[in-house]
Amino acid sequence: MSILKPSDFLLYSTGTLLAYQVAKDFYGDEHYVWCTESFDAALQPGTSNPRTLCMRYLEQIIKKDRHATEINNNKAGILKGATAKYNAGIITAEQFEQIKGIVAYSKYEDFYPVVYLINKKAVKKRLKIVDPNERASDNSIEYILTDLKRNEFELVRIKDILTGIICPIDD
Repeated sequence: MSILKPSDFLLYSTGTLLAYQVAKDFYGDEHYVWCTESFDAALQPGTSNPRTLCMRYLEQIIKKDRHATEINNNKAGILKGATAKYNAGIITAEQFEQIKGIVAYSKYEDFYPVVYLINKKAVKKRLKIVDPNERASDNSIEYILTDLKRNEFELVRIKDILTGIICPIDD
């Protein structure tokens, strides 16, 4: 008898509240995510480990680190995605400008991490294995979903979990 593991059913991805909200509001709640089979695998490098990414975002938010690579990378990723959506005709020029403004005026708290708990069975046929040259390491397990739909995941908002535990961010 084999024992079922969470990785038999779930994939995990960490993003930010801002990226989630942009996809929800402008892209019909369709999300672009990098994901993996474990929330915190020992051999998964920090840049592709969902737990580590959560911790890094939280540290940068709390310390208000202006040189935060994850936050800066997330901003760049949101803008890259908006450019692709605009070029594909999915969003209008006005929406593209709105997204650029949202990113430009974002605050640290907009980058609270969110964790996508993805139904592996629902997305299995659309999973793209990340090219070995683009993975964080030779040992990492990484996939891309370019069109994750809202009914294919549960969202854990870390900010909601931490309410009452940490002080609100003052800007």
